[in-house]
Amino acid sequence: MSAAPRTVVPLLDALVAAWDEADERTRRALASRLCPYLSREPEQLLTADEKARQLHRHPETIARWASEGRFVGASKDSGRWLIPADCEILPSAAVEPLEPSALSRRRRRPPSSTRSSVVAMRALTDRRN
Repeated sequence: MSAAPRTVVPLLDALVAAWDEADERTRRALASRLCPYLSREPEQLLTADEKARQLHRHPETIARWASEGRFVGASKDSGRWLIPADCEILPSAAVEPLEPSALSRRRRRPPSSTRSSVVAMRALTDRRN
């Protein structure tokens, strides 16, 4: 866990001091106001392999979906995808489409009327005649 910023530490110290001095009613009121912001259980994060077993999919599919942004709350840490165990999976149409240049790294030639191999063979036969 990282260290708290300098401005947070005095605030936390003041909160703890006020908590120690507060009566039970004040503590309950503060606890009820803070409760929605505090998680009762730590969020369980799964790797792509674990999520693949959970969803009965291939781990590469899960990693691809995570890189496409289809898992709400997924993040990459040290080269591994960490995906919340109970996260929502977005359909592929809900994800913003990639630009055409990002879809294919390989540039394709426009289709020609005859294949280059056929043209080369015709040239060889024309030389022989």
